[in-house]
Amino acid sequence: ETKGLTEKRYLRNQFWKSLKLPKQAPNVLSPRDFKRLTHTSFKGAVFPRFPEGHAALVFWNDSCPQNPKGIETTDDLIWAMTQAIQPKASKWEIAANVLFSGFGQNKASNTGEIRVEFDDDECKRFVESKTRRENYIKLDRYHDTASRIALVGDAAHGMYSLLGQGAACGFLTASLLAKSIQNAGGD
Repeated sequence: ETKGLTEKRYLRNQFWKSLKLPKQAPNVLSPRDFKRLTHTSFKGAVFPRFPEGHAALVFWNDSCPQNPKGIETTDDLIWAMTQAIQPKASKWEIAANVLFSGFGQNKASNTGEIRVEFDDDECKRFVESKTRRENYIKLDRYHDTASRIALVGDAAHGMYSLLGQGAACGFLTASLLAKSIQNAGGD
């Protein structure tokens, strides 16, 4: 007889929202571009959203559960997102600029400003929408040898419910489980 699994549910102090971006000019964001978002009040990424356009995932963990700190209006959001998507100089570029600035060889970074277009309705939706929180579950075990059952994918591993991560993890875990069974001589 199979005994039940014991689970514990947790909520992290991490909030997130998504923002759909309209199709951008290819010199701004090509259809395959991924961009990191770095801002003082949030982190995140812009990634392709097929068939066209991009989406931004914004994560923050402060005492402002409705929106990241400093974002109360659509104008605040557009300004913060524009700042967050700009290319940042690497540590090596900064060091080279400091070291060689006295020799007349101070090179400006070759990264230009990115001018992203935003949809006003999507920005309004972002500012007014309810935030999401990262939650996860921990189980006391992930298999039951008596019943020959094993949990794989997002059933066994906590992850965001985005981008097909659960399915991808499930395929990987099932493949590893099959190889482990084969190596152990089982069927």
